[in-house]
Amino acid sequence: MNRRSSLIPLVIRWTARVLGFLVFLFWGAFFVEHLVEWFSDPSNLPPMRVFLMQGLHFLMLAGFIISWKWEIPGAVLIIAASGIFFFNASGGTGGMFMLFWGITAVPAILHIVAWELYRRRSTATITEGKAKE
Repeated sequence: MNRRSSLIPLVIRWTARVLGFLVFLFWGAFFVEHLVEWFSDPSNLPPMRVFLMQGLHFLMLAGFIISWKWEIPGAVLIIAASGIFFFNASGGTGGMFMLFWGITAVPAILHIVAWELYRRRSTATITEGKAKE
């Protein structure tokens, strides 16, 4: 393995983490703002659908945190929760669904790519070691 091929997965992983952190902050601000707006007055609670949507939003944010330690489960959670959340929030595939979901999914996709590159590299290292024996 040359140095460049071992550096690429690391750069992709940290790009995913930095972008994920920025997206987490962006959507996290919306999450907190909605919590304050909708749940500050207990006598005027929103309908159950809003609670469910807020739960999906929370799962999406949790996926960003999880992906720092466990890339694949976090990435899957980000893609699934944000897809369902933005599909419902934007009224289907029209509107801003693709833009919001695409921006949110980019760090998750990069996590999957980095994980796959690390997996291939470790498989290649094991194969090379067996070939030398």
